Amino acid sequence: MSPAARTGSARSANARPPADQAVRDAAQRDLDTSIFLQAGAGTGKTSVLVGRVVQAVRTGRAELREIVAITFTEKAAGELRDRVRRELYRALGGADTVEQARFRTAIQQVDAAHIETIHAFASSLLRERPLEAELDPGFDVLDAVSEQLTFDEDWQNWLWSEEQGSARPRIERCLRLGLQLDHLRRLAFEISEFRDLEAREAAPAVPLATDVLQARLRRVRAIRMQAASVSEALETRAARLLETLEKLESVPPEVLEGDLAGLAMRAPALGKGRGEDRVRLLEEWAQLAEEHQSYTATVRGQALADFIDVAVDFVQDAAAGRRRQGRLSFQDLLLYARDVLQKEPRVRRYFRDRYRFLLVDEFQDTDPLQAEIVMLLAARNDPADWRQADLQPGRLFLVGDPKQSIYRFRRADIDTYAEIEDIFRAADSAQPGSARVDALQTNFRSRPDLVAWQNDVFGTVITPHPDFPHAQPSYQPLLAHRQDGGPSVITLRPNTGAGWRSVGDARREEAAALARLILSMVESQDGSVLVRDKTAPGTPRKPRYRDICLLVRNRTAIELYTEALDGAGIPYHLDSGRGFFQQQEIRDAAAILTALDDPSDEVAVVAALKSAPFAASDVELLRLANAQREASGRPRFQLSAAMLPDGYDGPLRGPIELLLRLATRKAALPLPAYVGLVLRETHMLEIQLARGSAARAANLQIIVQRAADFAANEVDSLRPFVRWLSTQSRTDLAEAESPVTEVEDDVVRLLTIHQAKGLEFPIVILAKMAAAENPQRQIAVVNRDEGRIDFQIGPRDQRFETPGYAAASARQQVYEKAEERRLLYVAATRARDWLVLPVFFTDRTIGYHADLAEALPGWLDQSVDVSAPGAITMRVEELAATPAQPSLPLTPDVETLLTEWTARHEAALIGGETGPVFVVPSQVGHDRPKEPRETEPPTRSEEPENRDAVAEDGSAMGAVGGADSVTWTPAAGEEARRRGIALHDGLFLADFNDATESVWHAKRLLEERGLALVAETVAQDLRRTLASDLIARARAASRVERELPLVTVDANRVSEGYVDLAFREDAGWVLVDYKSDRDPSPETVAGYERQVQAYASMLRETGENVIAGYLLFTSSGREHTVPIDG
Repeated sequence: MSPAARTGSARSANARPPADQAVRDAAQRDLDTSIFLQAGAGTGKTSVLVGRVVQAVRTGRAELREIVAITFTEKAAGELRDRVRRELYRALGGADTVEQARFRTAIQQVDAAHIETIHAFASSLLRERPLEAELDPGFDVLDAVSEQLTFDEDWQNWLWSEEQGSARPRIERCLRLGLQLDHLRRLAFEISEFRDLEAREAAPAVPLATDVLQARLRRVRAIRMQAASVSEALETRAARLLETLEKLESVPPEVLEGDLAGLAMRAPALGKGRGEDRVRLLEEWAQLAEEHQSYTATVRGQALADFIDVAVDFVQDAAAGRRRQGRLSFQDLLLYARDVLQKEPRVRRYFRDRYRFLLVDEFQDTDPLQAEIVMLLAARNDPADWRQADLQPGRLFLVGDPKQSIYRFRRADIDTYAEIEDIFRAADSAQPGSARVDALQTNFRSRPDLVAWQNDVFGTVITPHPDFPHAQPSYQPLLAHRQDGGPSVITLRPNTGAGWRSVGDARREEAAALARLILSMVESQDGSVLVRDKTAPGTPRKPRYRDICLLVRNRTAIELYTEALDGAGIPYHLDSGRGFFQQQEIRDAAAILTALDDPSDEVAVVAALKSAPFAASDVELLRLANAQREASGRPRFQLSAAMLPDGYDGPLRGPIELLLRLATRKAALPLPAYVGLVLRETHMLEIQLARGSAARAANLQIIVQRAADFAANEVDSLRPFVRWLSTQSRTDLAEAESPVTEVEDDVVRLLTIHQAKGLEFPIVILAKMAAAENPQRQIAVVNRDEGRIDFQIGPRDQRFETPGYAAASARQQVYEKAEERRLLYVAATRARDWLVLPVFFTDRTIGYHADLAEALPGWLDQSVDVSAPGAITMRVEELAATPAQPSLPLTPDVETLLTEWTARHEAALIGGETGPVFVVPSQVGHDRPKEPRETEPPTRSEEPENRDAVAEDGSAMGAVGGADSVTWTPAAGEEARRRGIALHDGLFLADFNDATESVWHAKRLLEERGLALVAETVAQDLRRTLASDLIARARAASRVERELPLVTVDANRVSEGYVDLAFREDAGWVLVDYKSDRDPSPETVAGYERQVQAYASMLRETGENVIAGYLLFTSSGREHTVPIDG
């Protein structure tokens, strides 16, 4: 494709007014009309909001302190405040004397103005009228950490309180029926998050379990009698069921219900027999099974309803306790602000008089409580329901884009958006000019062809649902303001005929292809992909790494993409959010802190020793256990002095002594100081920095900050902090990683779509579009139509749900699918100049590609280049790759070769009469002798005999659960031999471009072969080897051979061997032999050198040029150069 085809004319946008200038002017200047402004992506909506604020000040309609401007996040509020300040200064220059005075007053009020989040605004309302809100005016607002700590503390106190009343038997009943305490805790937490909705449900009536049992016995006895005349197999099955039921007659009544509800009573299949008696019997049996399933569901539903009843009481009591203590959560702020405005007319009138104008940015992200507060202040009547509000003309200005509503998980509700839009339209109809709905459609962000593609695709993808019209808005086309035309969408497809068995394979190839594409964009000199230079409008330039953003739906398998970027030498920064507590460095820190908190927790102690600072292998732990057994009779992994026997001098002595020293300091230091000490003494920060990961080192600093948050909340103790870390790890709550990379750094950004909201980039790549939807199951489903919340909790085969859950869940699925499509829209509209869509998927994992296929016929056909406005198709084979060394065709003298071969063949036949002498290079190197092989090498770990030891109980020694599972270890030499064999197998199968996947496969292979004891040691060696310079050279080589067979025949001598690794560079072949020795002697190394020299000689005899030979010591990744003559 030519540069011109991709860049077009690249003319910059001139100063012409946008097509919707009249709408913009009216939105800023018409202060007598309340406006609901729908603003598509890149339309400059915030500029319009700021302009309205400036106009209100200019005309004297309000001072800045009488204006409320609300936005979604604290960061956005800070940016909005700065923009208002700048525009006030700018307006000051061209103002008359009166206006200048107003602007100067406003500038003085900027810092104290109500330009803030809805939570900050609600807090200010409550502090100004605390008596009516029944609050201490000096109340504190809990941050996210404090809020969760407070909930957990309240939950534990309530759960084990002696004054629970009716709660305890209801909790015990849920547990007997199969729920766990964690299920109940999560349910209570969801109730606390949705206190504005009704959670209670009338409990269904359930017959006594004893009566149900007797009824079941009568039915099953009758079924058994009928089965006797139909089928012996059916009679046997009925008899077993009857026997089970009869055993339940002796079960105590308080336990019977759970046992009976958990009883499987499935009817047999009809099978081949079709006799009338058989059919009638099985129909009756099926009816019984259906009745029993209904009974089970009713029992669980009643138990759930009974618990919800007391859980609501708990949540309300906990909220009342926070209120008394003057410690409010974010949800408390909204609820109490709503309540005081709703219930106190004087307060409502006071704040209506106080604030002349209310402006809300990003209104599509507003939840119903926030909307209710705004509508109560914007109304001129006093409605019992905020939906009946009569809007005060000009008071309210809302701006948002329903197509960018993507925060349902934060209570954002698109139904509320649609309802308030209807209120505006109704107001305009009742009193024309008092309110109206307008739209901004001119897009200043993206190139015209990109806007055309967005309109073409999302005009089809984003459409209202026939049954739930509010679930998805109608798409409003955007109008491009830029004039630099030319293609702007790259569809990157795999090579023709490519296919994958798994989504992992598809993602791996996609990641590699994207790395190649990024390199070609940044390093290409042909100008095929250009971006607009914002510092020099109208001037196209080559992209930089910082111009590129890789967007993903979630962080699953993100390491495939970072590894591909690493392998290509592309600098990047991964901005992480959700999944913070699953990061390995955080899990390592949590493991160490857990062991220090509870030294008797053997699992935690072992996890601490296996963490990055100590990297204990299973073999080392086994040696320690054997030493402990010899000293005291049994292994001890509790953190104490007894853990180190006198005779033990292994590598774990130092780590254990360090942990013991740290344990003694626990009570002497404040929590944040102690956590900081642990990180310093274990060198966790240095480890991450040495690995080149400043981001991971910064993440560890967040743990220290969280400890400081605990101390600030008067929880200056390690145990609750460790418990909190454990909870976060299990629930995977959101947490922002430290932003160590500044915008100025020239790096590719990796963001989730949610993180990229509000941002834009010259080039956006939508990676990992296959299987895009979030797989997490929600236990709570909001039913706004009925003002309630429904639940489903419990294990997969023991679901407990409220009666309305099924219907509410079906509705929610429609809304979730609609939001997934809006996520795709948000992602696509982050691009300014280029949007890249890699099309890599499998038949079972299609994800967003299914949505695109609705708008782009043929999208799922990889053999087709789909035509779309502003789009071009590229194939992976078109991308520039590392130039391969061209191979020169051999043109040998056939007659000469035939003569030479005949001579060698005849000599070999003569030698065969006395038997050949086999020479194996590894014998020269003192390795275990190898037998001659005629074909490919067998699996290295195959042995002529079974060497597994057998324990007294008959299980293999070392097997999990075996009687001697922690006592057996091979002899030192045997262990080294097994480790070496396993390591060579791992390297033979390894993918040099994917160390993580290679290590994983190697460990699985070792476990399958019963070599789990050496798996971790081998994995560590494998990582070091794959990170070595020699393997890097092999990755860049034009040809790579593993286990390269070499055979030369000379008279009665046959030389035969297998080179572990051989790769060809420009000048010739490089030979590498892996060695697993930990500390080889000089004599051993000299023997290994002769082995490699023999391989070089053998390869040279084939006419190939050998330029270098190496020993690669896998335990350290160290390479040793072998002298190669010639």
